[in-house]
Amino acid sequence: MSENKFWDSIKQHIGGRGHFSRVESHETSSGIPDVDFCIDGVEGHIELKYSVNKVPKIRPSQGRWFRYRVMRGGNPWLLCHIVINGENRYLLFEGRDVTRILETNELADWITFSRMDWKDKIEWKMLIMLLTSS
Repeated sequence: MSENKFWDSIKQHIGGRGHFSRVESHETSSGIPDVDFCIDGVEGHIELKYSVNKVPKIRPSQGRWFRYRVMRGGNPWLLCHIVINGENRYLLFEGRDVTRILETNELADWITFSRMDWKDKIEWKMLIMLLTSS
């Protein structure tokens, strides 16, 4: 699955629950996440990452964006689809935890620091609840 197919899956499963916009342009702010959302009056951003048997690459501009947004009370999230030895894992991180995971390249640390660790598939109702709880 690529990042684009990951986005397609999100649209299919929860796109009708709110307003989601894919933000993929170098014309926007440096480091801005892939998805802007508004669900039940709660706005936020989601950075999508996909990787196989390694931690996803997060650019320095993305790390800075998360840090500044969290400092200002924003609602950013990082949602990763990581295939680990053939097993699909979906890790969700609150924005405030993104700077912590940038300090390590160990998958075990990423799993430990994640807010949610779904094996095989995302629990979509739980994802919506978490995105709107901040």
